[in-house]
Amino acid sequence: MKVSLVISTYNRPDALELILKSAFRQTVLPDEIVIGDDGSGPATRQVIEQMRKESPVPLIHVWHEDKGIRISEIRNKAILASSGDYIIQIDGDIVMERHFISDHLSVAEPGHFVTGSRVSLSPRATRRLLAGRQQPDWRVVRLGYIWNFVRLRPMRQLLQHRYKQDDHWYVRGCNMAFWRTDFFAANGYDEQIVNWGHEDSELTFRMGNAGIKKNFLKFAGVAFHLYHENASRAYEQGHRQIVADVCRTARTRCEYGVDRHIGDNSYRVDR
Repeated sequence: MKVSLVISTYNRPDALELILKSAFRQTVLPDEIVIGDDGSGPATRQVIEQMRKESPVPLIHVWHEDKGIRISEIRNKAILASSGDYIIQIDGDIVMERHFISDHLSVAEPGHFVTGSRVSLSPRATRRLLAGRQQPDWRVVRLGYIWNFVRLRPMRQLLQHRYKQDDHWYVRGCNMAFWRTDFFAANGYDEQIVNWGHEDSELTFRMGNAGIKKNFLKFAGVAFHLYHENASRAYEQGHRQIVADVCRTARTRCEYGVDRHIGDNSYRVDR
């Protein structure tokens, strides 16, 4: 199968460069890398153009105008521009351990989406990584995140169908994967969800209503989460209500989703 790595970003060119380097070092490479850019300035485009020269796989840049946080919309556009049968999705603050893609593919199976964990870094560790004075390894892992760093194949296989299966809110859009056909059957992300909060859960609830089950990637798929200030939670309650409506109505598709952008020429795609 063809695998697309989709990275969402906004005005963190130094972080994006670090993330792309971690993508290039993977033991199993994706077939393409697609960057969904939520309106970053010229510095991000310059980094992408430079990294494209080093990339071992096609590097695609999808950009739309900055109109506030539109993570659902830029992910839809990026995935529409991708060509993979299987989508592995991370955020623009996730540095991948070198087995990340391989670990994700080890738990991929039809009828399932995958969500993983993350190792949240301190401000100091983040500064050191961005400055090139530290590698993403055990030395940056705080004690509370040690079990999100360890890779153990037997435990991964044991927990794949067991860990947090009853907690349908527990998904991580920064470390997630799904089949292209399942994503389009759900009409992708609901673009009524803007600003921070639960766009990933809303999508997977709709997938669940359609019979798609959750696989949890534990003791594998190590993702180092660069520090940043928390986004505003001002819209969270409204987003939770959207998810509650999905549960109440057993809806499997959203109205304002990826199909809005088929034939849409209002955003830029650089290949």
